[in-house]
Amino acid sequence: MSLQKQRVHMKNYLALIDISTTPRCDVTPLFAAPGALRMLAEDLAEPFAAANIDAVAAVDALGFIAGTAVAGVLGVGVVALRKGGKLAGQNEGESFVDYSGTHKRLEVRPF
Repeated sequence: MSLQKQRVHMKNYLALIDISTTPRCDVTPLFAAPGALRMLAEDLAEPFAAANIDAVAAVDALGFIAGTAVAGVLGVGVVALRKGGKLAGQNEGESFVDYSGTHKRLEVRPF
């Protein structure tokens, strides 16, 4: 798909994102529209269609929704990356400073 066609295609579902909310945009209207969520998942999955991947790593909360949809398109599983302290049992994690300067941690269950 050409870059121009891709931009036009993306505008169709990106317009569903509510940008009037602050401090973050509300993406839930996009997730609520089945056709739009499917198009988003297909567009995100497309660069990886020929790759030999086993799973999609999805970051806590909204990432679980998008990541699961992408994994469905690719026919692979999902590895949930959780916010620090949310996983029961043994886990591995990495601490970092996010874009806002906040110290955070992501954790994953070892497989």
